[in-house]
Amino acid sequence: MYYASLMRYAYVFFVCIFCRKMPPKKIPCFRDLCQVCGAITTHLYRHMRRVHLPWYLNPATACVDCHMSAGTGRDLRSVHGRHQLFTGDAILQAWFLLMNGLFLFLSQEMGLGSPIELLGCAAIRELSPRTLKFSEEELHFLREYDARAGLEPVSSGVYITVPPTRLIALTHPELMSRLLSHINHEAICRLKFYTRYTLIDGTNPPSGYPTLKRGIIDSHFHLDKLSGQYPITLTDLEGSRSLSIRLPFAIANYVFPSKWKLLADRVRADPRLRISLGVHPHMITGNQVHTLYSRMEGLLRQYPEAVGIGEVGLDLTTQCRHKHCSDKRTCRDQKIQAQRQFLSLSLHLAKQKNMVLILHVRDGGSGAAALEVLSLLQELDMVNHPIHRHCFVGGEEEYRQWTTILPNCYFSISPVTLRDPKTMYALSSLDNRKRLLLETDSSYLIDFPWSISKVAEEAALSLDMTMTELVEVCNRNAARLYNLPW
Repeated sequence: MYYASLMRYAYVFFVCIFCRKMPPKKIPCFRDLCQVCGAITTHLYRHMRRVHLPWYLNPATACVDCHMSAGTGRDLRSVHGRHQLFTGDAILQAWFLLMNGLFLFLSQEMGLGSPIELLGCAAIRELSPRTLKFSEEELHFLREYDARAGLEPVSSGVYITVPPTRLIALTHPELMSRLLSHINHEAICRLKFYTRYTLIDGTNPPSGYPTLKRGIIDSHFHLDKLSGQYPITLTDLEGSRSLSIRLPFAIANYVFPSKWKLLADRVRADPRLRISLGVHPHMITGNQVHTLYSRMEGLLRQYPEAVGIGEVGLDLTTQCRHKHCSDKRTCRDQKIQAQRQFLSLSLHLAKQKNMVLILHVRDGGSGAAALEVLSLLQELDMVNHPIHRHCFVGGEEEYRQWTTILPNCYFSISPVTLRDPKTMYALSSLDNRKRLLLETDSSYLIDFPWSISKVAEEAALSLDMTMTELVEVCNRNAARLYNLPW
């Protein structure tokens, strides 16, 4: 490992001589050498936290919603200040249980009998650096761990003792890097995403223990279809369910005129909920276009807090579903023509009010509906309008065309998106992460808004991204599109 680093230094030196340039004034010294992967870094602590260590290891720089370490406390406050941070008894208790699991994992991988033997191992093998240093924010959490472990409070000086005498002091990045150099590569890879909640003695905690729930924004679902006969909120939906994630925000689309009565003050008051208003293309018939549009326009005046118009759109897969229809083909054509009329009116309204346009575009894979809607947007000079391409399904050419012409168009990944190979190929081959959203479209494509975690897991795997990367990107995009305080 040290030989590899010397070779890097020699390479830099000889390149500078060959190019007749002065060597850099500061070449990283050995303390900036990562003993885990051999990388030379200008900031070992940030490198360790971002590349090798679990996101929750240092709560002073960790964001619960994003499940990632921000690098520094300053980054955490500036970028993740509105998110769920390590405050409150439930979150701190969950962190305590996670740290116990982490220490148990390390002790087992190093062939030790218990986590406390890690301290002896650090002393005997002389793994400790010459000095340990913790910020005041970090010391707060070190004391918090000890308090929950039932240990007596100690002064700050005890935590910087070399070799360390408190188990929690092993979380120092430089000390942790030396510990990890004594376990195999496979274990190091597992450590990065290791999650196990245990008590300090390694036993399982009682049922109902708190966990750290990742925050994922569901950009499209139908609360009215989940409400039954009475208006409900996200909190009502949660009930007593044991959920692995939390919904910091969700966009509820009210697109069925018979369900508009479920919009109520308690729904409007839900701080995590945002609503959009529209008419689903399947609900439109030839003699209802202007009636439905007038009702929708009046509803938008009644609910000025609505964040979008939609879903509205064009569905060329529409079929006549009347039991006693003499000419089903003509009926189908009339319904599609009515959709075109309603869409045109909706586009003008969205442009007038400068509201997000949520589009439903279906054509059975032919691309005809997508091309028609895109042409209409261009005719109305709406190429810069904020657009949500709901439940996106389309090939590489269509995706390229829409992203090129419409710079503010976002594409949401839903269960039906994941089931379409050509769509996932387009999303992965034309990397445009600033345009991606996540949605459930529940209760149609999946049973529950909190099932967004399943969508995110499958999408991350298909797009060759980590779950953390995908969720961070999609949350930020949803917040940008719908102006959420994120």
